[in-house]
Order: sequence, then structure tokens, then C-alpha cells
Amino acid sequence: MAYKTDKIREGSVYRLIPIPRSSNIILQDKGTISAGDGVRYETILGLDIQRMKQTTSAFRLLKAKGVPVAFMEDMGASIFCEAANMIPLEVVVRRAAIGSYLKRFPTVTPHWMTELVVELFHKQTYDARKGEFVDGQVFRKQGSKAIAKLKADGVIFPDPYLLPTTGQWQVHDAADVWVDIQRLCLIPPVLSVEKMAEVEALACRAFKVLEEAITAVDCTKIGIPNCTSLRLADIKFEFGYSEATGALLLCDVVNLDSMRIIINGQLGQGMRHLSKQVFRDGANQKEVLQVYKWGREAFRQFNAKKI
Repeated sequence: MAYKTDKIREGSVYRLIPIPRSSNIILQDKGTISAGDGVRYETILGLDIQRMKQTTSAFRLLKAKGVPVAFMEDMGASIFCEAANMIPLEVVVRRAAIGSYLKRFPTVTPHWMTELVVELFHKQTYDARKGEFVDGQVFRKQGSKAIAKLKADGVIFPDPYLLPTTGQWQVHDAADVWVDIQRLCLIPPVLSVEKMAEVEALACRAFKVLEEAITAVDCTKIGIPNCTSLRLADIKFEFGYSEATGALLLCDVVNLDSMRIIINGQLGQGMRHLSKQVFRDGANQKEVLQVYKWGREAFRQFNAKKI
């Protein structure tokens, strides 16, 4: 989701509304949810409020802990933010080896890692026919069946995996096994070595703040059946440079869409998610909304004075 804009911009889940004669914007939740790079896409009544309240709680905590964020004010199903020139990267910080990480490293079994792992993905979709990056929204308009076929045929590669190397960055299919992997292409560095190090450091810092807060949540006050603890497995961050000051900021949103929280910390067989993963796994709208309500109650407990 790009921040800086001079007109209303529609994403699959959020709407950006510029404020005239201001370096600020409104980020509005549309109440939609998608999975499989648009293969499944639905609107769930009430999801917008639950999700944005989670984001507000997360950003207030991060801000209180000194993490620079674009968030400025809660507006219900919207947030008021600093406009930013977005970096076209999804920065994923992992504490657990699960999800797409296991596709790239299939010999690895799900486990909690002592050290954080940072992975980079491009924000756009690589179109092999054109040999270039394009806005993924173009394919969503073609419908879920068309998207699934294009992916299966190796025509498009949404959010490809990036490997920074000297001089150029390698672009790979994010689902490819990391053995004798064939790169899709090479691109100029998205960021300098110094700026990339700054982004990674800020991502790890933000992860640790949220990890501590989530671990401290009192599950007895949330209502999740048979839940004694929560643990943050991974999270996707997006960053940008403030239009007003040029400072690096944590932007976009921080909620159950962008992270995996594991109930009772149990990985592998029997793993239970407090995250968007339940939607990816086929839960119906009522079940998904309940998970996001639990998430809102968990995030309500974020209190910088106690953490």
C-alpha cells in the first residue's frame, strides 16, 4: 500500500484519502479480506473496526516505545497518518519457521528460532511475459480463476522473494524450494546497504516490542477456548520516508492481517492461529470475525507502562 498520493487510491483492503494542502493522509479500512494473492476475496461486516482498532493499539504501543511510526490518530475504521514515500518492500520478521519459509526450506520442521530471521519481498507482481514488475491489482480485476491459472502456469509471481547481492538484487519465486533455485531476474538495489541495514534494524526492534506485548497478554480475559498463552511467530512490515521530514517510518497497518500469533505456542500438528491464517485455511466469515474480535481484545491489553 503506497502512502504518498494526490488522489483517492484504492487497494484490495484499504483506501488512501489525501488531505488537501497537507502532508498527511487518511488510511481507511474497507472491511475486505483476501488470500492467495486475490484468489479468495470477501467483504466481512464489522471487520474494518476490529482490524483498525488492533492497528491503533499496536501503533500506540510502538510509538510509546520510541519506534518511529506514520500513525498519528485513531478515526474508528480509519487512521490519520503522515504521508510517506513508501519503499516497495515487504519486510518479514520471523521468530518461527512456518508458512512460506517451509516452502523455501522443506527439510526444515516447524520450530521456534533463537535468532530473528528477516526476509524481503517485492511489493509488486513480477509478470514473466513482460519481464517487469506490475501492480497486482491488474490481475485481481480478472477474477480468482484467472489469477490461479496465471500463477500455476508460471506467468505471474506475486510478492517475489528478494535476495540482496553485491551490485544487484536477485528476484525469486517466493514458493520455490531453495535448492539450485533459478532466479527470475536481477534488479538494481531497492536500497543502499546502509539504508537496508537501517530498515532491518527498525523491523527487528518493532517485532521485539510487539513480541513482548503479545507474550504478556492475559488470555483469560479474551475468551479464546483452551488458550493459556500467545506467541508472535512472524510479522510483515512496510516502511517509508516521511514526506515532511524524510525520516524512516513504520507505515501501513499492524494487525492480524500482517502477523501470525500462535495460540499456546504450539507449532506443527494441532497449531492454532490468532491471525488471518484462519481465513487462508477456509474459515467462514463468522469464524473469521470472531478471531479478529479476540485479536482486538488481546491488543487492548497493550500498555507501555506495564511492558
